[in-house]
Amino acid sequence: MRRGRPAIAAVAIAGLTAALPAPAQAEPTARPPAAASAPAAETSKSGQDVSVTLITGDKVRLPGGDTKKVAVEPAAGRENVGFTTYSLKDHTYVIPADVTKDVGAGRIDRRLFDVTQLVKAGYDDTSTSTIPVLTTYAKAARRAVPKSAKLTRQLPSIGGAALKVSKNNAKTFLSTAGFSKLWLDGKRKLTLDQSVPQIGGPVAWQAGYTGNGVSVAVLDTGVDATHPDLATQIAGAKNFTTESTESTDDLIGHGTHVASTIAGTGAASGGKYKGVAPDAKIYDGKVCTGRGCADSAILAGMEWDREGTEIASADSFYELVASGLPAGKASYKLVATGTQAVLPFSTRIDLEATFTSSADQPGVAIHTVGFRPEVDGTNAMTRKPVTVLPVQVQGGPVSKLKVEYSDDAGVTWRQAPVTGGKAIFPTPAGKSVSLRSTATDAAGNTTTQTVIAAYNHR
Repeated sequence: MRRGRPAIAAVAIAGLTAALPAPAQAEPTARPPAAASAPAAETSKSGQDVSVTLITGDKVRLPGGDTKKVAVEPAAGRENVGFTTYSLKDHTYVIPADVTKDVGAGRIDRRLFDVTQLVKAGYDDTSTSTIPVLTTYAKAARRAVPKSAKLTRQLPSIGGAALKVSKNNAKTFLSTAGFSKLWLDGKRKLTLDQSVPQIGGPVAWQAGYTGNGVSVAVLDTGVDATHPDLATQIAGAKNFTTESTESTDDLIGHGTHVASTIAGTGAASGGKYKGVAPDAKIYDGKVCTGRGCADSAILAGMEWDREGTEIASADSFYELVASGLPAGKASYKLVATGTQAVLPFSTRIDLEATFTSSADQPGVAIHTVGFRPEVDGTNAMTRKPVTVLPVQVQGGPVSKLKVEYSDDAGVTWRQAPVTGGKAIFPTPAGKSVSLRSTATDAAGNTTTQTVIAAYNHR
């Protein structure tokens, strides 16, 4: 197993904010209205009529592009279906009665019926002939792609996939898709981050926290690798956008701004405008275009496969030290979550440490455990009857080490005996294996580390 580069310590999906909160459920009307009014203010700039096809195949027509005027045109065979039309915070929703229960329960995303947002995102009928969605599946669900849809990408981190549903055949999609939950593959908008002094960057540098040995994945509009502040900071890059043939170049500027805020060296200003962690490295994951950031692109960026990385090692957590604690004996609890966005091996690493300090011990090192399975460049290892997994404790000696494994993303766990620096256990049936360790030292300080989806079997 090669240790190509340091483990990723953090991910920045910088400045991304969800467009809307979920509104309260409304009661459906008894029959589809010919034209219902809702006090929304969005109007087509051209004044032309706009139509939006819903995931149920029904069309919503907006005369003059004005969402104050909503006319519902049921799909063929759905003429007796009722529709609820209402507005919330200047957004107009049109929800067919036969999906009201699923929308209210959260099984189907309400945004699929937000005609205002669908038009803003460029999902109206003039702009696109498909409806982009995200699906998740129950374990036993059939995962064949319906004839009315096309697979965009698999998303194992959510147990699902991104699809594009043909509007011409949308009315059959819900009955044939076999999903457990369905979301709009929405678009996120960009906002600016706060400046370095406001978050105490200079104070952190004086304490020695400069980001040395840490890598950060920036999922944004791309990064300008030629910028003087970032010319030495980019460790890797990949384009996840499907609406653009661009490279990872930043044609908007936001991703470059974010990357520089995180790890800019300040070279262009003689060191005056350094980033928060000027010694960190950046992995540039381009997930946004000028029209927004597709949810599926963001998820794919978070699953980014980086070959040659040490698997399931939280090296960055090893550097976490509880320093500057008040004098005297006291107990503390540290909780940290690292989203390993550019690694294929995990969707999340959680670390929880409990420790006791004393007057003569101003800092306490946090133990971590590195798991090192023999995997290939796709993060897969050959399935054998018994798994022998090398384990290495970092942060000092421990008096007790407990290792557990799971093949259902951490829902259930089974303990694996550890001997000679190796955890040995029957190879589970599932494709993906999650790992959990609990290390306890002689003083009773304990660290529990959980790695969801540590590696796969082939």
